[in-house]
This record gives sequence, structure tokens and C-alpha cells, in this order.
Amino acid sequence: MLKHHWLLCIYAVLLLSAMSYIAHISPDEFRSTFPGISFQLANLISSPSVLILAKAGESNRMPDGRSNYA
Repeated sequence: MLKHHWLLCIYAVLLLSAMSYIAHISPDEFRSTFPGISFQLANLISSPSVLILAKAGESNRMPDGRSNYA
């Protein structure tokens, strides 16, 4: 996977490093606000992926007729 998606892995490492840096330099009163908001935004962005994968599995049936979810 890393061989094919190396650029995405570099992007993820840089993004997570930036988020960690911002969380560490924030004031003590707001230290948990940024990770909480970013976690909820990530959930919001990734939530349609389950529906997309289910539709792809339904449209790509296996030879015996079962849905291909793997």
C-alpha cells in the first residue's frame, strides 16, 4: 500500500504533525478544543464513505450473486 500511496502517507504525516503542533502551542484552557473539533470534523467528512462502499459492493457482485464488500 505504501508503494502506491506514498504521497498520501506523506500528506497524512504532515497534517497530523501540524495538528499536534497546534494542539501543543494552544493555551491550557483550549488545549482539548482543537483535537475535539478536528475529530468531529473528520467524522463528518468520513461518514459518507460507508454508504459509498456499500453501493460499490452492491454494484460489484461476485459470481455466485453475493455482494462484494471485501
